[in-house]
Amino acid sequence: MPPSQLEHLLRQIGKTDLVELTKLNPRGRVRVLAKLEMNNLTGSVKDRPALNMIEEAEKSGRLAPGKTVLESTSGNTGIALAAIGRAKGYRVKLVVPETVSRERKELLADFGAEIVLSSGMEGADGAYRLANRLFEQEADTCFKTDQYGNPDNPAAHCRTTGEEIWQQTQGRVTHFVAATGTSGTLMGTTRSLKSHNPQIKIFGAQPAEEMHGVEGLKNYAAEMVPAIYDAGLLDGTIRITTQDAYDMMVRLAKEERIFTGPSAGLNVCAALKLAADLDEGVIVTVLPDLGYRYVSTGLFPEELFDVHLASRQMAEITQHAGTGYPHEVCGLLAGRIEQNRKIVSRVFPCKNVNRVRARDRFEIDPRQYLTITDDLADDESIVGIYHSHPDHPSRPSPTDHSRAFPVYSYLIVATIGATVSSTRSWVLNEEMGVFEEEFIKLT
Repeated sequence: MPPSQLEHLLRQIGKTDLVELTKLNPRGRVRVLAKLEMNNLTGSVKDRPALNMIEEAEKSGRLAPGKTVLESTSGNTGIALAAIGRAKGYRVKLVVPETVSRERKELLADFGAEIVLSSGMEGADGAYRLANRLFEQEADTCFKTDQYGNPDNPAAHCRTTGEEIWQQTQGRVTHFVAATGTSGTLMGTTRSLKSHNPQIKIFGAQPAEEMHGVEGLKNYAAEMVPAIYDAGLLDGTIRITTQDAYDMMVRLAKEERIFTGPSAGLNVCAALKLAADLDEGVIVTVLPDLGYRYVSTGLFPEELFDVHLASRQMAEITQHAGTGYPHEVCGLLAGRIEQNRKIVSRVFPCKNVNRVRARDRFEIDPRQYLTITDDLADDESIVGIYHSHPDHPSRPSPTDHSRAFPVYSYLIVATIGATVSSTRSWVLNEEMGVFEEEFIKLT
């Protein structure tokens, strides 16, 4: 990837929004705020440490052209390493428990990572041990990022996540809560916040069960404690059951319109549990990743989804986005609306006639639009528009906002290089003047 293009790509990591969870926490004197880490480049908080571990290794000479990046992962760190590694020209080899969600495995493969499956029964610890054995055999040709023991993991959050929270709350944050997987987010953010105000209270959140179902997280009473974890930095630990984490994940989608994964559900449960014991305060937590990485698990109810597409239709859209790279592509979604759900029946790829700004602007020829609409059946209408965001997250840009019409769905396909990293749908709330997310279900 050319240097200027790579620099643009990596600038999309960090600087995520901080929002207040007012529906789940209506109490005014205790505020609960959440960092939307799913808005990072590849859709998770792990973009931050993945980039920092790679770049610090490059600076020290531990990683150089020709070496392979090796790591054990439950998915998100691997996805970030695979995407960043591919953009920088490194091979990436990942040891993944066989039980991780299908979506995560597919995305790792799409980015060209070599995947080694470890025992699902042994979880993240088994993947870690297998990665260590592989490294012993391939030490001369590999750089092992070692997210559980690499200080560059928490350092990324100390430099970015914590500083962002301090600035975004204008120094009013009183409590920080984050779950423990590698503990990088918790440790790094804590050090940053404590440097500004030592009185800020810090709580770790862990699954309550020894055998739990929250991918990426650890119960340190039963699982390996990472070398970067320092219990002395915490004011306490809050334990949440797997089912409560799942239930809160669904409530986040239904009540706050935030589509995220089980670890976010656990974090929010812990934050609300803490809030119930306070008279006042500003609690901040993080929402680590996108809910789309867990749809195949069946945890989300059918009625939650707003836009329904057939898998073959999504494949047509993603193929168009990939082959059109590095330019934006666009197309129309035809279908019908049933009980406030948009059922897509056909996809119409269109030509981008904007030749001056084809890299980051799309325009559909009005004549092509008329040809398509003339071809629609009696029960079909245009229900949305899709377009790609080359080397940019799948969030609406200011240009998207200025050109959007209410009612239409705006399906945004994010690509890193020619590989699709995430797809999300948005609709303009004309009254409030903002985009609201719609949730996509593949059928």
